[in-house]
Amino acid sequence: DTARLLSDPEARALGELARATPDGRDDARATDAVHGDDRGRALDGEQFVGFRLGAEEFGVEIRLVQEIINLPAITRVPQAPEFVEGIINLRGTILPVVDLRRRFGMPPSDASDATSVVIVDVGSGPTGVVVDAMSGVLRIAREAVEPAPAVVTAGIDPS
Repeated sequence: DTARLLSDPEARALGELARATPDGRDDARATDAVHGDDRGRALDGEQFVGFRLGAEEFGVEIRLVQEIINLPAITRVPQAPEFVEGIINLRGTILPVVDLRRRFGMPPSDASDATSVVIVDVGSGPTGVVVDAMSGVLRIAREAVEPAPAVVTAGIDPS
């Protein structure tokens, strides 16, 4: 649930970070459109964009995904929260980038050719999230989706 990825103060801080940073050059190397006419609710369930962090599989509703890009050069930002990797310039729009491994307390991993940034709507605007690899688009019955366990969402304020 991208709404629970960041607390309201964290989301506001990331939005301010993106607005306060001057435009730079666009470092995105490749962009893939994720959605089209079939964006949103699938006929037989919900559509999710699947990705991996380590051995774990995660998904986010396709309607919240704007696009997926190869891992670009990320500009570090002083005094940002430790899980914020930095910012990127995506076609003239400055976006904060969150390292989901750090956010979820997972051990760090070296980037590979499969490492991607998923641009998602976290409520305060688009934000990039670094993932180890993409799994594809999945159709899952809504009743089969379980909420994240408390250990994953501990310390993440949904308000």
